[in-house]
Amino acid sequence: MVTVQCMVVQPWVFAVSMFVLGGSINPAGQITSFLIQENLAPEQRNYSMSAVNVLCSITVCLTGTICGTVTKSMSWSLETFFWYSQLFVVLALGPYLVPESPVFSMKPSESTHLVEENSVSAVTLLCGEKFMRKMAATAVCWAAVVTGYYGLTYSAGDLSPNIYLNMVLSGLVDLVTYAIAAWLIACLGGSVQSQLISFFMAAAALLICGLLPSGSVTLMGVALIGRFWLNVAFQTVYLLIVEVFPPELRYAAMGFANVFARAVGATSPLLALLPATVSCPILGLLSLVACGCTTFLL
Repeated sequence: MVTVQCMVVQPWVFAVSMFVLGGSINPAGQITSFLIQENLAPEQRNYSMSAVNVLCSITVCLTGTICGTVTKSMSWSLETFFWYSQLFVVLALGPYLVPESPVFSMKPSESTHLVEENSVSAVTLLCGEKFMRKMAATAVCWAAVVTGYYGLTYSAGDLSPNIYLNMVLSGLVDLVTYAIAAWLIACLGGSVQSQLISFFMAAAALLICGLLPSGSVTLMGVALIGRFWLNVAFQTVYLLIVEVFPPELRYAAMGFANVFARAVGATSPLLALLPATVSCPILGLLSLVACGCTTFLL
């Protein structure tokens, strides 16, 4: 797929290849989260997710720096190959280095037998009375995190004139957040309480952005504060998938939440057409709704 991207001439072919590539990378990222959490003891999961997210933030900072300097003069095809060629390394080494999740080797006595005992699929159970409310709340929280992340990313050009500087600053905020996220979540009383507080604080910061001058340093600073708290929520939504749903339902729950989040998040590029003083409050309202939905996970 990377080779196709680098060789195409027609824009629609490039768009289709990007769609297929995105449809492959995103599920791989979700599965990675499960592999990490299910291979570790519960008390280690929070810190392991922080470590992974810190590495991702460092990558974002490096990407913004390299895009603004080294690859800025490259042709689009060469730059595309430069960034996506790393996938070949992952495909070559990943299957030999990553162990299988213990959930798939679980003994019958260790299983909750939800699917077998009810003689129904995981999807049917998630839509049932016991899990439907939690599933809906989880999906909304995922949508708020995804839309908030990409919405602020696409609005970066309106936060200040230098989009590469904005990308680096956002990456630095992510880095700081994830470096202290595990400690912060522990101090706030666990995943659910942390998510509740995080969405509320993000909503407050992003709503305040609507009152600030467009393109000002203050607007950028407050928007980054909102991003800080959304990043904390980003970590808790992954933790809560494992904490709220039993092993047999986790992957189906992740699928539901991810599909809904991507559908809502598809509107994120449209926020780039709006001033940050308008787009940020919209994201703030979505965070406020997610804050309310988090109460159903208590």
